[in-house]
Amino acid sequence: MITSDLPKDVLEEIAQYACLPTTSVSLRQLYEYARHADERTFIRAAQFLHREMSIRLAKKVEELEAFPNGLAKVRNVKIVRDWYVQSFKDITALPYPENAEQEQLFTDAVEKVKDRHKNQVAVMARGIREYMNREGIDTITDEAQNFLDSFFLSRIGIRVLLGHHVASHDVREGWVGIINAMTSPYEVAVEAAAAASQLCRQTFGDPPEVRFHGKLNLRLKYIPSHLHHIFFELFKNSFRATIEHNRGKGDKLPSVHVIIAGGQEDVSMKITDRGGGIPRSAMDRVWTYAYSTVPTEVSMLYSEDAVMAGLGYGLPLSRLYARYFGGDLQLISLEGFGTDAYVHLSRLGTHDELIL
Repeated sequence: MITSDLPKDVLEEIAQYACLPTTSVSLRQLYEYARHADERTFIRAAQFLHREMSIRLAKKVEELEAFPNGLAKVRNVKIVRDWYVQSFKDITALPYPENAEQEQLFTDAVEKVKDRHKNQVAVMARGIREYMNREGIDTITDEAQNFLDSFFLSRIGIRVLLGHHVASHDVREGWVGIINAMTSPYEVAVEAAAAASQLCRQTFGDPPEVRFHGKLNLRLKYIPSHLHHIFFELFKNSFRATIEHNRGKGDKLPSVHVIIAGGQEDVSMKITDRGGGIPRSAMDRVWTYAYSTVPTEVSMLYSEDAVMAGLGYGLPLSRLYARYFGGDLQLISLEGFGTDAYVHLSRLGTHDELIL
């Protein structure tokens, strides 16, 4: 039995929605449905989201209430829970959209909900750190790890659906909502490398050169912001490792290499560095939330989703972004030499979103 400080009537309404099943969608479905959007399409999409978001937000509240080992009662975790409670109230208080005016009212509310949660990763990360400090532990339990995987994965799903609905109202060449039909992994990687380089100069010094190889003209339907998040995290880690491992070994740092390949089903990318690699004993820990080799916690955000070094959320979140539509992120390390990171994306777009 979960004890809660939420009002009984709120808990009862949340419980009614939380017991209903969610409806998973694929990248292709999101793209095709909104490709020729008109007023009727927007209304039908708003009707779907009105029910689906009520269910997903309710499940998030119950999920946060059920966080193990007293984690649910940590101040910053309760802040996040209260955001979800308010978002649930905002959505369920709206009329079921049946005309253009009601659809616009719903879309305006969706934008506010999305904005409310934009810094949620950093707040949640501080909550986890607060809990670990209180308990005197340096690694979270497997149970907490699984809860956080499920929590952050469902957060991605909510933001995808809300963001896609809002963005579908804006007509941009080559775009359908948040999906770019001609996403270029090369162009996204170049932008992410530039952003990571700027951060690197501010914190560690001049970054290594990045060299690109393979199918640089390859394009696919994808969400560029997800791919940017993954690339940014991998470059950030590679730059720092390269600088620290090669300090005092000469004037020129070894380059970071990016190889882009694509077949019938998958698009794959490999990021290779000579940053000294990761010991085998630490390989499992790099996927653990709140694990970081950066000595000082840095709680600022680079963007609404990309947490800076120090909080220990970059790699586990990046893997969730990769896996969300059927891809994956893997690391292979040669201790004393460097690390290869492999990013796999489904080219077909037929995988339903991953829901744990």
